[in-house]
Amino acid sequence: MIYEAPHRVRATAADLGAALGGERSLVVAREITKKFETITQMTLAEAPDWFAADPNRERGEFVLLVDAPAESATVSLKLPLDLRRLLTALVAELPPARAARVAAAATGLPRDMLYAEALALKAPRR
Repeated sequence: MIYEAPHRVRATAADLGAALGGERSLVVAREITKKFETITQMTLAEAPDWFAADPNRERGEFVLLVDAPAESATVSLKLPLDLRRLLTALVAELPPARAARVAAAATGLPRDMLYAEALALKAPRR
């Protein structure tokens, strides 16, 4: 959720599209709880044209909401082979949270990244 000023909203929407990809969904909520309240959903790629279509769309107070990336867009952490072996051994003996904590202490890598990888290693293979 992003609160944005009218003089920056168009540029912010364009920057979000460039950074996150145009296929992600954007909700533009303008003038919430006021007489001219509008809530519109579009893709980030459509946002620049939507703002350009009517100069009144850049007036007021804005809240921008961008959806989370699709599950397929999440990338597994690329671990070196020796670190993957360590985490695999830890996951075999410990719960994923504890394995990630131990691996983080041993390597200095972020615990949350190692936890996500530990969960992936613990998941049953299909």
